[in-house]
Formats: sequence, C-alpha cells, structure tokens
Amino acid sequence: MRKFPIKRRLQKLLFILIIYSGQAQENSDSIVSSVILKLNKIWDFHHPKIKPELSFSDVSDSSKTDPFKLKTEDNTNYRLNELLIKAKKKEREIYKKTTGLELFGNYTENFNSPFYESDDNVIFRRRAQMGVDWSIFNNGWYENKIRAKQTDYEIKALKETMVKAGRSKNFNAVKSAIFYSFNKLKTDLLDQRKILSEKHITEAEKLFELKQLTKENYLKILQNKTDISSQLSVYRDYNMAIESALAQNMTELNLPLVDIDLFKVFSASVVPAIDSSWYYKVKKQELEYNKWRKLNLHAQVKYNYFDLVTASTNNRHFVSAGITFGLPLQLTRKPRLELLETEKEIIKLQNTQQNGEINYIILNLCYEYRYKLKQYLNLLEKRNYFYELVRIERVKHEFNDLEFNPSVALLMIDDIYKIDLELLDLKQDMYRHLLEISDKLPDMDINKVIIPVNLIEKNPPIRAVYVWSAALDSLGADFISEYCQLNNFNRIIVSAKPEKAYMKKVNELLSKTNAAVELMVGKNKLLTEGNYLAYFEEIKKEVDFSRVKALHLDIEPHTMDEFKAGKELLFGKYKTMLGVASDFTRQNKILLSVSIPLSYPDDVLKSIDSLCDQIYLMAYENTNEDFIFKKSLEERKIDLKRLVIAQRTKDFSNKVELNEKIKTLIEKLAIKNYAVHDIDDLVKMDEKMIDNQKKNKGK
Repeated sequence: MRKFPIKRRLQKLLFILIIYSGQAQENSDSIVSSVILKLNKIWDFHHPKIKPELSFSDVSDSSKTDPFKLKTEDNTNYRLNELLIKAKKKEREIYKKTTGLELFGNYTENFNSPFYESDDNVIFRRRAQMGVDWSIFNNGWYENKIRAKQTDYEIKALKETMVKAGRSKNFNAVKSAIFYSFNKLKTDLLDQRKILSEKHITEAEKLFELKQLTKENYLKILQNKTDISSQLSVYRDYNMAIESALAQNMTELNLPLVDIDLFKVFSASVVPAIDSSWYYKVKKQELEYNKWRKLNLHAQVKYNYFDLVTASTNNRHFVSAGITFGLPLQLTRKPRLELLETEKEIIKLQNTQQNGEINYIILNLCYEYRYKLKQYLNLLEKRNYFYELVRIERVKHEFNDLEFNPSVALLMIDDIYKIDLELLDLKQDMYRHLLEISDKLPDMDINKVIIPVNLIEKNPPIRAVYVWSAALDSLGADFISEYCQLNNFNRIIVSAKPEKAYMKKVNELLSKTNAAVELMVGKNKLLTEGNYLAYFEEIKKEVDFSRVKALHLDIEPHTMDEFKAGKELLFGKYKTMLGVASDFTRQNKILLSVSIPLSYPDDVLKSIDSLCDQIYLMAYENTNEDFIFKKSLEERKIDLKRLVIAQRTKDFSNKVELNEKIKTLIEKLAIKNYAVHDIDDLVKMDEKMIDNQKKNKGK
C-alpha cells in the first residue's frame, strides 16, 4: 500500500521537471533569438563598409608627398663629410702656406772651475747664434707642396662620395616616413576591426555558453581580439615615438602600387655613373712614393757671436751661410715601386669589387621586389574570393535565407580586414626595397624606373546585358544587380517607359547596381507617332538621371509593317529621331547608344556614326563568324572602340557555346565590347545547366 504514494510523488516531480525544462528551453530560445537579432544588426552596420575595391588607394596621387623626394634639414653622416671636406681645405691651405723656413737660435755659456781651467782648450766663455733655416725637400717646402696636392685629391674623392650619397643621405628619415604612413593606414583598418570584434565577441560569448556556437569559431573570435590589440600596440607606439620623441610633423605620402623596369634598373647597376674617387686615391698614393720627398736639403743663414777667453783677442762676430745635403741610398727603390703598384691595384680592385657587389645587391633587391608584387597580386585574388563569399552572405541575408549565419558572416568580414592588412604589409616591404634600390644607385632617378600598376582599367571593354521590362518585373532589382556582378557585366541596358510604377523599379536597380545603366527605348511606334523629345522628357521625370550612363535607342524600322512600302520615309524619321536624341543626351550630359542590325544603308550608318557614342551590332540568327565578318564590313569602318557586338541567347543551346562564340567574334572582328540579349534567357540557361547537373549526380 505504501508504494502508491511514492509513485504519485515521483510522477508529480517528473511533471514539474518537464514543465521547468520546457520553460528553460523557451528562455534559451528567446536569448538565442535576441543575440541573433543583435548580430544581424552588427552585420547590417558593418558589411556596407566592405567594398570590392581596397580600403586604401593603389593609385598615384600627385597632391601627396613623393617619399623619394623628402628632404631633411640635417643628417649626421652627410654633415660629417661636409666637415671633413672643410677640414681638408684648411689643411691644404696650411700646407700651401708652409714655406719650410725656420728661425732658429742658440746660446752657450762656459763656466770657471771646477768645470774648467783657463788652460783647458776652451776658446770662448759664451757663444750666441741666430739665423734662418730653409728645409727644401724632406718635411720642408717641397714636401708641403706634395701634401697640399694629396689633400686636394682627398677633397676630390670626398666630393665624389658626397655627390653619390646626395640622395641617399635621407635614407633613415624616408624609411621612417614610409613606415609612419603605412602604420597610419593599418591603424585605421585595425580600429574598424576592433569595433567589429568587440561587438561580435560580446554576442558570440552568449551563443557559446548556450551551445549555439562551435568552439572553433569562438576561439577564432577571441584570437582576433588578441591579434588586433597586439598590432595596434606596435603601430601606434612607433608613430607616437615619431611624433613626440623625434618631434616630426609627418605628411601623408604618395604610395601607389608600382612595378619596376628591370632593364633600366640593371642598366644603372651594371653601368654605374663614373666614380672618380678611386682615381684621386691612386694619384694621392703615387705622391706618397715621390722620390724627392726623401732628399734632405737645408739652406742656412746665421749670425755668430763669440766671447773669447783670450784677452789679447777681440770678441768675434760674423754672418755665415751654408747648405746641408743628404741623399738616402736607394737600396729599397724597386720594392717600394712594386709596393706602390700593389697598393694602386688594391684601390682599383676595392672600387671594382664594390661596384660588382652592388650589382648582386640590386639584382637580389629587384627579385625580392617582384616576388612581393607577385604575392600582392595573388592576395588580391584571394580578397576577391572572400569578397564574393561576403556578397553571397549579403544575398542570403536580403532574401531571409535560413542558411545565413551572422556570426560566420562577421568572421568573413574580419577575414577581408586581415587580407587588407596583409596587403599593406607587402606594399610596405615593396617600398622598403624601392628605397634600398634608390640608396644603392643614388645617381638613378627612381621615379624614371617605376611603372604604375593599374588594377582598374580606365576604359574597360563593355560587357553588357539587355534587361527587358518583363525580366525586371519577374527577377527584381536585387537579383539582377547581384547576377550582373557575379557574371562581370559592367553595363545594363534596361527597358524604360514613362510609367511611374515601372520606373520605380528602374530607380531601385540604379541605386543597387555597380554597373553603368543605359535606359533603353524600344517603342517602334514612336517613328510614326513623332514627338520624340516629349517621350524622352517623360522618362527623365520618373528616373534619377544622375545615375544614368546613356539613352539607348532600340528602334527597328526594318521590322515595321510600313517598311516595305515606305523604307525611305521610315529611315528619314529614324534619322530625325537620332538627331533629337543626340541633342537631348548632350543637354543632359549622358551618352547616346543605338542597337542596329547588320543591314542598314550607308547614309543611315553615317548619321549613326556622327550622332551616337556607342553602336550595338545585333549579329543574330546566323552566328557564323565569317558571315558576321563580311556583313559588318561597313560598320567596322567606324571607330572599333565605339562598336559593341551583340549576341542572342536563343541562338545557342547553352552558356558555354555563347561565351565561346563571343570570344571568337572578339578575336575575329577586333571589337572588344560585347552584349548579351537578354538576362531572362541567361538565367534560364543557368537553371537548365543546374538541373542537368543534379540529374547527372542522381544517376
């Protein structure tokens, strides 16, 4: 009987636990939802800051300072050379003014006993002499002339060194300025990373505690925080030391991405500017072994006074002159000459060896520079890949895809920041190598051997796609903008008509796409209705014209029923429309484009050529390249840069065939611009290809 109450108590306890766990689960789900909502807001704030282009400029900016033209007020090594030259000049002046003349004198006193007796052989009690001695050779007038000449050679050698070191004297100052500028760019990036990381880690910690975030991703987020902190410390401390300890006002430097002309660099390295310093050193050494320097030749004139001991003889005084001559025996003459020749060879060899060493140094520096550039370009490709991953996450988020994970997406943004920082590190190393090359070859103007690397074409070939109104209605602006970016279309030719509801969608596409947009007018009836300008103005009222690249006329008189009977009349109206459209586009500062078949007469082509900026050649139905080549002969007399070859998707079974044909036509016709008609069929081609792949996998 006692078992039943215990059983009932256990049932009640189990029921309470179930209710409690359910409430706990509800609370946990609520917290997770709240955290994910916050992460989504972080994503919404930070992902627009990530652009396809780099966060820093790779293009030259003439308004900024050229690092290789920086000047410093003083430089210890350069100043030391200046002082050495100044001292040598004074030394030379002293040698030139040293005549070898020497005023001399002596006095002698003889004392009585106990030092001597009068009967000793002492002739005088005292003697005085005074005169002038002229040392002509050894350590005298001639040798000082040689020393002056040697000093002159030393000065010339020093000046040669200073001329060659003129640009490199600022090496450390320029190097510091380069480091400072790159550190500034890095800290700006790291500050953005830090804001993202701090927000991310706060929410990620909650997800990790709730078992909704993998340990791997959580540790990666924590590691990012440490990485950011350590890098900021290094870069900021250096820049603060420059600004405070050295009291330097640093300016922003011009640091474009550049390549180097190896031929010009090697030419300057292999055939360096003439260095005469070794020649002057040799001449100085030759004077060191001048044979006359060892010759002793002194001329003297002196006054003599003798106070004689003998009283019967008067004291004597007289003037005397004499020459002292000494010629060393040249037993070592041959070895000395051989030693001179050896020392001259040493000087020449040192100079040659130095130049040869520079050649190897320059070769290695150039190799390292080009290797860094290769790494840089490879890393740019990696960045493009990661940007594509972020773009995919953006699309998932915009379409409320359940696969969108904001925490993982934020890590992708951080990965792009990391790549940008790596790119800055590589670019800094490249500029350090450029500075060293400039330092080793100071007579070479570094700006004449660098070549700008333009990663963005100023006038890239047109890669266009037609978007009809039905496609814009069904696909939507978001999808079309993403699709064009994914397929590298840089021009969208979108159908336009004076309808507010529809043009609202056109405006949405204009605001979201990075591609240039042409507004296409494809209403053939305009030719018979007239009033072209009013139609263009109505479209203009409904669209943000500041974002429009061109007005595109897709008017085809040859397809109208009236064409057979009134061909000349329709072409006349067509040319009138072109004139009105040309005036309209010029006034609104946009381009005028036109789509035409390969069959229009010469007079119409002349009007098109004179009035239109871009001409799209609709090479449809017969896609044979030889046929198109012949049919487009007249059209290709127009500037090829203004021509665009257009292909139709309906003429191909799949996208691969279409792309191959476009490549063939570009090569055959020498027309680099192309267009595809139209986006709706392109998407269907992609869908068909995906379906076929799925079927093949199923098999």
